[in-house]
Amino acid sequence: MRGYSLAETEQLVNEAIQFDPHFTLSYIFLAETHWSNGKKHEAREALLKVLSIPGNATRDFAAENRRAKETARRLLKKREVDGETVPEG
Repeated sequence: MRGYSLAETEQLVNEAIQFDPHFTLSYIFLAETHWSNGKKHEAREALLKVLSIPGNATRDFAAENRRAKETARRLLKKREVDGETVPEG
């Protein structure tokens, strides 16, 4: 997020997640923030969280959630951590 430090960005994204824990895009932002901070395992966990959220969790954002899941899979493949595999599904 422009104009914010990585710590501030992480705090804001975590607040967004508390507000709506099923909005997958927040976890994508969190993963990118963690990655930028060198927290690769935390980034991976945030991306895995995206994949664990049911597709029908928030009907108003179903299309965005599908795109976020595709993004999470792509980022997991691109940024594999310690040879861990990317889950299917």
